[in-house]
Amino acid sequence: MTTPTREEPFEAHIADYLLEHGYVRAERYDTDRALDVGNLVKFLDETQADRLIQLEGLIGPGIEDAVVNRLTHQLKQRGSLDVLRRGWDDRGVHFDLAYFAPASGINPDVERMYRSNRISVMRQVPLGEGQSVDLALSINGVPVITAELKRQTAGQTLTDAIEQYRRRDPDLPLFRVAERAVVHFALDTDAVAMATTIRGHETHFLPFNRGRDGGAGNPDVPGRAKTSYLWEEVWSWDSLLDLMKRFVAIHGAPANNFREGKLIFPRYHQLEVVRKLEAHARSNGSGESYLIQHSAGSGKSNSIAWTAHRLHSLHDPNDERVFHTVVVVTDRRVLDRQIRDTIRGFEHTHGVIEAADRNSQQLADALERNVPIVITTLQKFPFVIDRIGLLPDRRYAVIVDEAHSSQTGDAAREMREALTVGGTRDQEGEIDVDEAIRRTMESAGTHENLSFFAFSATPKQKTLEMFGNRLEDGRHVPFHLYSMRQAIEEGFIMDVLQNYTTYQRYFELTKLVEDDPELTTKEGSRAIARFLELHPTNVAQKAEVMVEHFQHSVRRKINNRAKAMVVTSSRAAAVRYHAAIKKHIADEGYANIGVLVAFSGSIDDGTGVQATEAQLNGFGESELTDQFDKPENRILVVAEKYQTGFDQPLLHTMYVDKKLQGVNAVQTLSRLNRTHPAKSDTFVLDFVNTVDEIREAFQPFYETTELSEATDPNLLYDVRTNLMEFGVIWPDDLDRYAEAFFSDAAIGELESILDGAVSRYHQFAEDEEAQEDFKQLLDRYVRLYSFLTHVISFTDPELEKLYLFARALKPKIADRDGRDLLDLSDDVDLVAFRLEMTSEGDIELEPGTDTPLTPPTGLGPGSYEEFVVRLSELIDSINDRFGTDWDEVDWLVDEQRVRRIVADDAVIEAFRSNNSRDFRRLLADRYLDEVHNTRDRNEKVWLDTISTAGLLEAIIDYRTPEIERRIAGQKTTDELLASDESQHLEFKETFRWGLHQAKAVPGVEDSVIKTVAAFLNSGGGTLIIGVADRGEAVGLDADLNTFSSPDRDSLENWLYQKLETALGFNNSRLATLTFVGVDGVTIARIDVEPAPEEVWAKTSKDPEAFFVRHGNATKQLGGADAVGYIRDQWPSQ
Repeated sequence: MTTPTREEPFEAHIADYLLEHGYVRAERYDTDRALDVGNLVKFLDETQADRLIQLEGLIGPGIEDAVVNRLTHQLKQRGSLDVLRRGWDDRGVHFDLAYFAPASGINPDVERMYRSNRISVMRQVPLGEGQSVDLALSINGVPVITAELKRQTAGQTLTDAIEQYRRRDPDLPLFRVAERAVVHFALDTDAVAMATTIRGHETHFLPFNRGRDGGAGNPDVPGRAKTSYLWEEVWSWDSLLDLMKRFVAIHGAPANNFREGKLIFPRYHQLEVVRKLEAHARSNGSGESYLIQHSAGSGKSNSIAWTAHRLHSLHDPNDERVFHTVVVVTDRRVLDRQIRDTIRGFEHTHGVIEAADRNSQQLADALERNVPIVITTLQKFPFVIDRIGLLPDRRYAVIVDEAHSSQTGDAAREMREALTVGGTRDQEGEIDVDEAIRRTMESAGTHENLSFFAFSATPKQKTLEMFGNRLEDGRHVPFHLYSMRQAIEEGFIMDVLQNYTTYQRYFELTKLVEDDPELTTKEGSRAIARFLELHPTNVAQKAEVMVEHFQHSVRRKINNRAKAMVVTSSRAAAVRYHAAIKKHIADEGYANIGVLVAFSGSIDDGTGVQATEAQLNGFGESELTDQFDKPENRILVVAEKYQTGFDQPLLHTMYVDKKLQGVNAVQTLSRLNRTHPAKSDTFVLDFVNTVDEIREAFQPFYETTELSEATDPNLLYDVRTNLMEFGVIWPDDLDRYAEAFFSDAAIGELESILDGAVSRYHQFAEDEEAQEDFKQLLDRYVRLYSFLTHVISFTDPELEKLYLFARALKPKIADRDGRDLLDLSDDVDLVAFRLEMTSEGDIELEPGTDTPLTPPTGLGPGSYEEFVVRLSELIDSINDRFGTDWDEVDWLVDEQRVRRIVADDAVIEAFRSNNSRDFRRLLADRYLDEVHNTRDRNEKVWLDTISTAGLLEAIIDYRTPEIERRIAGQKTTDELLASDESQHLEFKETFRWGLHQAKAVPGVEDSVIKTVAAFLNSGGGTLIIGVADRGEAVGLDADLNTFSSPDRDSLENWLYQKLETALGFNNSRLATLTFVGVDGVTIARIDVEPAPEEVWAKTSKDPEAFFVRHGNATKQLGGADAVGYIRDQWPSQ
């Protein structure tokens, strides 16, 4: 008889519930094929018997084995998602694997086919060798979901279920990525987590909880388990089919290799909001407004993509389309890619999505043609509203993604001009997009044919009042909420208030240490807060405080990669801070603390000279994000820029010398909240604002803001004394754990030391109050120590030993409601933390440790126009007119300028979004920049160009039509990354870094040489390096660090030397290298022009070889094949 303390009753309860609500039992499960064969055969017999008979006539007896074998092959080749949606063919006979509910017009036949699906549940699913997984849910015989269950009363929890999955063999058919199951759930009766990919100990689980009181976890459900929503709602019969049809997606997979993509399954709040929006719009039609308040870390891009897809096909109860067109307004290119990728997985219909981002006429045409989904930019939002007002007989859904206010230059000016309605700038002149959108809607009035869906992390009160739901008591609330607090507790963003302090509090702490002889600090530690009163304008004083704090408390964070931001009140203050910080760093002799500055326009630098950001930094504004990524650049001083919409995971500390209020305070401090595997905390030192002001600003979004007022470091000793009195933690535990921790002991050894304390904690099981008191003290000690070490350099080793132990013990005794439970990171976190705790001074950084990013998606092949210059005529004309003596070699320098300009994403975007006159003005500025950039390549050409009156203008006049022709078919780097590899496009991960050897390996560069040679011989193309095959940008750190001077110039010089040696000087100059910043990393783009004659390459293994492109691969030709190819490609030779 099963005892009530084991997990089988929980398993049986779930299975019985599903069987009572439409599921059937699995029949004849085939372990080797991972198929519920019995239900597969029944489904086909009931729905496609005629096709089975037809196939049997072709192959004879053994039809069942033939069908199962063919399906198994198709699942391995295409994955379960594609086969479920599109079926498979066998000897010309087509079989459907599932029938999904259509978006409209369900007739009796369609309803009957839909209800014929057989969704089965199986307990203790065998995996072989005596192993099994607790549950599997299958659609018509194909498993799509697995689950491991645990019960706290049996002494196991969600964490044990996760560890069980991490021990599974990822190569079993049931666990191979998307070949069968698309998601794996780990759960107990209090919390749920999910993973889409099983990768051993690298398996990453995400919380899948409803949220509790604005935070993580799940609410109590009278009479049922807190996690009952999973099987009663998410796994319900209709829901499971809907998930597989219209939610689950694979992003970034190359053709015919679904495993290389990123498998996407919605988190609970995403699933809930999309379905609620759809249901409300279906019932209420157009003319409604919805405010979706989802914090950073909520996955808004996917939520918007799913919402757009469902709204465009939505029909009301009378089977009428609710919306003719869905307009998505955003300035994030990644959202454009995600929407396209998501919908491409659901349907293969062309013309569902169009981007209307060039001009208003393009947008008007798309709206009038009823294009199902139109993606446009934020500055065109007022036009969208006006145009919809002129089309009252059509209905529209407008989805607005929150704006990213970090835009600069022309894009920012366009946005301000388009969105500003009667003064919507803040006190510094920044565009207030939230307010602008509200006023645009307000001025346009109510449109019955328009529903408005606004996604925002930090809506202002007026926006909430206009678009939120009004309650009976007069309060306005968002239609759906995923709070900042929940995102923090679930581990998707950092808590930026955890270590927030004002300067007054900071001074008091350091003063207490200085005055208290019993508090020992590190010998020689500088009194960095020595100024009791800071003069409001004494920048030098504050700069000293900032630099000394950074040097002693910040720089070793995040594996010695931590960065800081200084937020100033004005452009003039930014310039002064930039100079003062650099001066103090130089005076003290601190190495490798590069300081950058960001502000708009020009400003007097205090000496009467006008200074610009580009002049002070030594590079253009557009490069700042990439430059700040470099390890040597550690501090960024900002004024009116980069306080919003700036994602830098290595940003750890913020120094605030600006009054912050309301949403602006939240957005500014939230620049610190991006997570990184080695980032365990953040720090804010505020010179201007008060704790109460920041608390008030965060309260509406954070819900339970906690800003400690503690100012006495002796509190740490008091908390330690009270904590140790419980007897849960023994002094011997601390010594053993510290010794193991710092000697790189295995994870298992550390866990065994913690287990003793866990056992002693559970001895208080009948005294819940004592347990709660202990947990609160433990949490308080961890938080207090973490904060104080940003201010005070303790040398008492016992304090640090307790901190190490307490930090590891916290998640092991966490509440079972899921609030603290889901610290589900793998061993990398511990290793990173260990490095942080043991590092001192400068440590050479290891490349390739950035957080992996979602890979770009494929949008198909591309090409570009060729334009051949009559070189001799042009050079003669220039020499005759301006008295120069240029030859063809000199002109090659200008040709290189043109190629770099044509490959510049900013130039391509400017061409698309400006009229011809404005584009030529922008092009002139860009051309001048390139003239200066190429000075070192040909001093004579540079000097002639800038000193000869009219020469530069003449060259630009001549070049502009050519540049416009080339750009007309050119793709931006983002668009190329969103494409599949083709005859004219290839991705490579490194130039010369051996991925397996983890070092520079001679001969690796042959791959680059072969590809460039092949493009030269095959009509040209683009090679992008620093990118994995599936389009994921991984960066060039590994390659750069192989040079004694790890910078772009070293890499560029090395590449051209290699190409010149391998291909010859003239051919090497047909390849143009540019560096591009993508998703926080730098990648290289090599645009290759077609060669005028065949090109033979010299590699490390072959002194003369001929390469061409064949499809998306590079192929070497020899003998008659090479001769024939050359004759056909260059017939005039």
